[in-house]
Amino acid sequence: MFHSYCIVSQDRQTRTDFISEFLKNLGVHTLDVWEVTDDTITIAQVRELKSFLARKPFASPLKAGVILADGLTPEAQQAILKTLEEPPTQSVVILSVGQLDQLLPTIVSRTTVKTLIGPQVAFKPDSEQLQFWQKLLPGKIGERLLLTNQLAKDRAAIALWLKSQIEFWRWELTATYLTGSSVFKLPPLSLVLILKNLSQSLVLINQNLSLKLVLDHLFLELPAFPDLKSKLS
Repeated sequence: MFHSYCIVSQDRQTRTDFISEFLKNLGVHTLDVWEVTDDTITIAQVRELKSFLARKPFASPLKAGVILADGLTPEAQQAILKTLEEPPTQSVVILSVGQLDQLLPTIVSRTTVKTLIGPQVAFKPDSEQLQFWQKLLPGKIGERLLLTNQLAKDRAAIALWLKSQIEFWRWELTATYLTGSSVFKLPPLSLVLILKNLSQSLVLINQNLSLKLVLDHLFLELPAFPDLKSKLS
């Protein structure tokens, strides 16, 4: 798991709401959160944050430092670089900023960046979607090919289906990196591979290639997880 994040949105409330939910998912109690939201944030405040993070959590698995980075002075940005690169054990640092160009490139490169567009609404896959992937990912070759018969035969409908799956797996990848609350607990590289195959299939569908050939190829190329487990409730 990464320990330094940069949450970007021109709407400050959107950032605040996202960070609040993020910390909630991490199980961080308010007693273990240090927020710096001044209009101007100095080196002295960065040092106070470092001191806070260096102490053991009081009521949570880890401590969190949340900084309204719009107010970081150039000197304070330089001072926080080391902390972002190597946060103290059992800690997480979250920068909240309106635009990335307000920060030094060296700060951006040391964080996991999440750009928010409008109010954040949790993505909720439908039950049929989850059941389909539960069958597909652990399935053997023959079982996978049989699943193509469950899909629509209309090109436009297949394109919409692929877009829906891409949206779901993007959410899975984001949840894996940011909150650890993904549905299928798959390795990040496997998630990237699934997204790559889905995206390529969508391109091929739009090029009027055979629907069955495209879907058969997609299902055969997807990584297999015979022991797949999910935390569906």
